[in-house]
Amino acid sequence: MGVSKDIVVCFLFQICFIGNIICTDDELPKDYANTLCWMTEEYSTVGEECQQCQDLDYKLYNEACIKTGYKEKVKCESGTEAYKSCAKPSWINEKVFWALEGVMLVTGLSSCWLVHTRRKKIERDMMQRVQRQISAAV
Repeated sequence: MGVSKDIVVCFLFQICFIGNIICTDDELPKDYANTLCWMTEEYSTVGEECQQCQDLDYKLYNEACIKTGYKEKVKCESGTEAYKSCAKPSWINEKVFWALEGVMLVTGLSSCWLVHTRRKKIERDMMQRVQRQISAAV
């Protein structure tokens, strides 16, 4: 005896959105089962891969955008298209990594230059002090 798709969708909707309240079919949006088809069926990505959600997307595709802030369009075996949450694209992480590396390189080089310049000034001041002591002693 299998579990019907409506019960699974109702259960998922209950867990994600309305806590411990018992839900019925009329509490769910009409096309809500279609928006979660990727949870119960095989699916493939349609069109562009993972995209960042815009302000309007948070209202339209709440369950897809709220988790990671990114969504992708998928097509289920049943032929319905839906949006699902996805991880941040790796190229964004790579871009942030190289920006951080650039900042660290500039900071490191600046620090090295500052330490070198300060050391030269201290050595020059020390040499002048020693020369004054020697010339005063003679």
